[in-house]
Amino acid sequence: MSGSRRSAFTIVEMLVVIGIIGVLAAMLLPAISNATRRAKKAEETSRIRQVGIAWNLYANGNDDAALPGFLEDGDGTADDNVMEKDAWDVRYKLPDGDNVHYDDSEEWPWRLMPYIDYDHETVLGYLELEETSKLIMSDYASADEDGKPRPTRIAEYPAFGYNGYYTGGWWEMGDFGGQQRARPKYRNAKAIDENGNPTDRPVAVVAFSPAAIADTTRYIVFCSTTEAPAGNYDRFDDFRLGTHRAVPPYLADEEQWNWGRRRPDDPNSARTQFAIEAMEDTAIPIGRYTNQCTIFYADGHTEPQAPGALRDQRFWINSAERSDFTHTEN
Repeated sequence: MSGSRRSAFTIVEMLVVIGIIGVLAAMLLPAISNATRRAKKAEETSRIRQVGIAWNLYANGNDDAALPGFLEDGDGTADDNVMEKDAWDVRYKLPDGDNVHYDDSEEWPWRLMPYIDYDHETVLGYLELEETSKLIMSDYASADEDGKPRPTRIAEYPAFGYNGYYTGGWWEMGDFGGQQRARPKYRNAKAIDENGNPTDRPVAVVAFSPAAIADTTRYIVFCSTTEAPAGNYDRFDDFRLGTHRAVPPYLADEEQWNWGRRRPDDPNSARTQFAIEAMEDTAIPIGRYTNQCTIFYADGHTEPQAPGALRDQRFWINSAERSDFTHTEN
């Protein structure tokens, strides 16, 4: 009877198989990573579309008035002409169904939350679920003087900034015309010509109604943003905290940001539209997942853009007739 041999892999054969598996994994991982990023970008696009729909619903329910960009605090003066915090009243619904009055109601998320059914995921979904829960629950764990929780992070760190300086208006309190009252910043703006000289030509730079926006296909209402100190940035973490405001390249005639250098540590490196240089501490566009900024336009469509491509002021200001349009503050 002839002897039988057990078939088995030799060490060399096992090493070859392991090597092949490693090569295949190395080839597949980038594709998997890209697919994951594209999926997250699609989710982000869906969320900004929901916020944009809520913006339109707000206008429909408020005589076509655009959502205000920011509402400054009152000074406590007991005057019927003064728009105090109470004039900006909002009520926020907590998870247990209770309604809580908020004085700190200046940022846009407070006013749009009722139109998105108080869905935190729409506003904070760019964060990992665990981090989102921490942000929300850290506020629920704290309480105001009445013992009621204050989920302020929803207003402070939304995924998307609102082009509120030029849409709805950035309302400020002050002594205007001998009265303490609120009025929008840039109300009496005047254009600056191509040579940088102020003109006497008044321009209506703030769109107080969606219907007042002339080119809705190009006009930015919301985009993904973050607060950033002055400096050069070529890449942000996908989970970097957002901010409620979107700031154009120029506010009045003050430059806020420019497209930045490929390498922030090298002043001689080439500039690129995927990098941003903040001229001062401000909010800047951020490209999460695919290096492109997610945008909701006034006509209702969404389209990603490289942050540097948003240098054109006509994206931001309804009356901007030039890409480098600027104006005086008053």
